[in-house]
Amino acid sequence: MRFTSNAQPSLLTVVKKYRDQEYLKPDWQRDDAWDKEKKRLWVNTLKEMAESVYDKKVTEVMLPGTMLIYNIIGDTRKFINDGLQRASCTYECYSKHRKEAEKILETIQINVQSFEYDSEEEARQCFVRLNYGTLCTSFEYGKTILSRLENYKIWETKIFQPLHEHMSNTIHRLIKKMP
Repeated sequence: MRFTSNAQPSLLTVVKKYRDQEYLKPDWQRDDAWDKEKKRLWVNTLKEMAESVYDKKVTEVMLPGTMLIYNIIGDTRKFINDGLQRASCTYECYSKHRKEAEKILETIQINVQSFEYDSEEEARQCFVRLNYGTLCTSFEYGKTILSRLENYKIWETKIFQPLHEHMSNTIHRLIKKMP
């Protein structure tokens, strides 16, 4: 693993790179893991931060936290190893409320660190180390292991994802029936 750069682009720049697939999701990354409440809190945080700029309390706002971007040596594609939920939630809001969101996102900066790895396995191991302490479902943890398999994407979409959704829905139905 080699650190290659540190930058502070606007969140708008990051979201556009995510939209244009300049920043990609590695196979082992969690899909849309945030519930509606967590997304709402994130969007409110962004709005509050932007209001500080609008009220001229500060000239720029730096978002807490860092996104980690990486590429594999010899491959120019960039992947998000940490910060995918923030990027995807922000993009979801941006795509629904473009004009309002653009104004907000251009006022907020985020720290983006870039790394280069020798292999996908090294990047995957870094992801696992980063997420120790983050509550992942058994499915999400298993996904980091299963993503090593040949033809993983086919298995994920045809078997693993539908099975995970079915199990999650079943658990939620059972919880609702509890006294």
